Amino acid sequence: MQAYAEDPILHWQRVVCRELRPLRRVEEGAPDRIPSSFEFRTFWWKGQLAAWGPYWWQGTPYTLTPEEQHEALGLGREVARRLDVPFLVVDVAQEVSGRWIVIECNDGQESGYVGISPFALWRAILDVESGTGAS
Repeated sequence: MQAYAEDPILHWQRVVCRELRPLRRVEEGAPDRIPSSFEFRTFWWKGQLAAWGPYWWQGTPYTLTPEEQHEALGLGREVARRLDVPFLVVDVAQEVSGRWIVIECNDGQESGYVGISPFALWRAILDVESGTGAS
């Protein structure tokens, strides 16, 4: 706690402890990193899906089936609706049981693109703003 409190970047942020959940794994992972889980990052612009992709872009490629996509993006959409933040990132993952959960939510401006094309993301946002995007 003292090292955290003295860190020049982290010192102003609160420490958050999360419950460890049994996530579906994509691969076991290399010895130098944690195993990849079946996790996806979704970007929401004014309540509309702008982009989504695999959170773990390193290692074994993975994606959603149409049914999984419906469930995962449906959860992200509900979170975006409830939070009502103009530019929101919702990370979702599937537990071993098959249940979808929210890993975290962030301001879209402060989030990395992970497995998402930045050009496609910003094109989708421009399309929403011009009225040509999907609703």
